[in-house]
Amino acid sequence: GSCTSVPPVVDPCSSSPDAAEARAMCDALKNSSVPMYSSCQGMLGTTTSRAYYDLCVTALCSAPKASWGTACLASVQQYQAACSALGGQVNQSLIDSCGVCFGNGGSCR
Repeated sequence: GSCTSVPPVVDPCSSSPDAAEARAMCDALKNSSVPMYSSCQGMLGTTTSRAYYDLCVTALCSAPKASWGTACLASVQQYQAACSALGGQVNQSLIDSCGVCFGNGGSCR
């Protein structure tokens, strides 16, 4: 049989100057000391919480910083939906009232 070579998966954070900040922004998804999602982490478990965190970080590293507010939406929404489906309580969201991640509600037009 013939093998097709698969290109290596490149971690966008390895070349992003904002990688450390991206990790810090997404930290609430896996850090049980952050009360925002503490019940979710108990429900989802460490491995699953970490997977959503990784998705969030990768999304941010792949996007220009100006669009981080929307770049993280998919991973955060999926995380919150998975948490809610298991009966977890989302005390507060990384997504503000304007539908932007990490916002303060001041970006609504």
